[in-house]
Amino acid sequence: MKRLGTLGVILLGVLLTVLAVSLARARLGNRTSASEARTAHAVAPSDAAANASTPLLSREEESGRLVYERYCIYCHGEGGDGFGINASNLRLEPPALADPRRLANEIDQHVADRIAGGGMARGLPAGCPPWSRRLGAGNVQAVVAYLRWLARTAPASSRLP
Repeated sequence: MKRLGTLGVILLGVLLTVLAVSLARARLGNRTSASEARTAHAVAPSDAAANASTPLLSREEESGRLVYERYCIYCHGEGGDGFGINASNLRLEPPALADPRRLANEIDQHVADRIAGGGMARGLPAGCPPWSRRLGAGNVQAVVAYLRWLARTAPASSRLP
């Protein structure tokens, strides 16, 4: 068992590839299910009352959701609350990007400028990198639209009176 031999190495490689593909499909299936749960609300008439409180994502908001989930979710959290999986590893606590109280008094351009410029745009250390070159203006605006959507769907307890 000290040496697998060429056939053993090939079989191990195939097994690992199959496992990686299976995991990727499972993750994609979970994302699709979560995406469908967020965007497909008008399924049955009996759900109309519950669905009326959660607005559907526009095309721009959906595009922003995809960008947010790829780049922002790890630090800023799934709901934009600042509690992402990587937040505890950072020197400064990531801000809650989708806080309804915070977004209520800000115009979209200011939010977009902060995303494009990263932490340095707010006079903070560059913990959050500037995203303008990676994302481009269109994707930054889409993320702003998604953050506005998140703020609209935030629990009522986090809204201003």
